Amino acid sequence: MRAPREARRTRASEQARERTLTHFAHGSRTYEGREVRIEMLPNATQFPFQNVTIRQGVAPELIDEASDAQDDIDRRIKPFLPTAQVAQETERNRTAIS
Repeated sequence: MRAPREARRTRASEQARERTLTHFAHGSRTYEGREVRIEMLPNATQFPFQNVTIRQGVAPELIDEASDAQDDIDRRIKPFLPTAQVAQETERNRTAIS
């Protein structure tokens, strides 16, 4: 978020065209996006885990549609925002926010 909006948009468009994003699945759906793994400090014994993996992705169909769009993507998704929902699902040592 520190980069200007236009720079982020340009970088995202390039990644979508090149399809260099990480592919992963959650449940029965596939996603493309980013993944980062954070190693906990060795002396962080208060945590019951040693590392955290964060995956952020979207459906490949959305990437296809957004990268094909010739107009402003923000304008195209605006009608869907009022009904957008955030859901959290936790199972054992995994939490998904969608």
